[in-house]
Amino acid sequence: MRFRFASVLLVAAALTACVSSPNPEAEKRAKAWRMVNNTTDVTVVGENRLRLISDTPFAAGGDEMEKAMLLRAAGEAIDRDYPRFAIVYVDYHQRGIGGWFGPDLGDSTKRWIGTYEDLLSARDRADLDGSLDSPFGFKSMDVVIRLLAEDEEPTRAAFSTEAIFENLIDDRIDRHNLQANPRVAIPKLKTPNIFKRNR
Repeated sequence: MRFRFASVLLVAAALTACVSSPNPEAEKRAKAWRMVNNTTDVTVVGENRLRLISDTPFAAGGDEMEKAMLLRAAGEAIDRDYPRFAIVYVDYHQRGIGGWFGPDLGDSTKRWIGTYEDLLSARDRADLDGSLDSPFGFKSMDVVIRLLAEDEEPTRAAFSTEAIFENLIDDRIDRHNLQANPRVAIPKLKTPNIFKRNR
């Protein structure tokens, strides 16, 4: 009976040692990615094209929506082994506080957008009533992403999938102060000396 109890303790100690240690950084990144998934939607529309729809909650500016779109696009491109991507179509929709019952003042742009500066310029052209920069109001954007191989369109500006993903996932973790879930410390089991004789 004494040996059986000791064997159970040894197996339990071995199993505890085999459990991989938690990775807080990966957990924070997973939380950030879930947030992006909740505000974006992706549809494959061609061999190397994706349609993304990104929207914001009521109290968030257009910048939040664009960063979520870029992060989702970069993640999808990495998943498909494309090192670069460009936006070839963008359509903004906004409803400011005073414009809920009015027309959508968004504008669509069919062009090549390969830098963040170009994306901001497209937003400025589409922001006819100033509501895309407003921190209030419901906003969304509909974009078509063209996924690019390393040697495809080499002379045109394009987003680097790895750089965009790494920068924007870290930015989201910092801005939303995302933390790993707290862990309960499991006490280490002390293995009894089964060869020690009782006196």
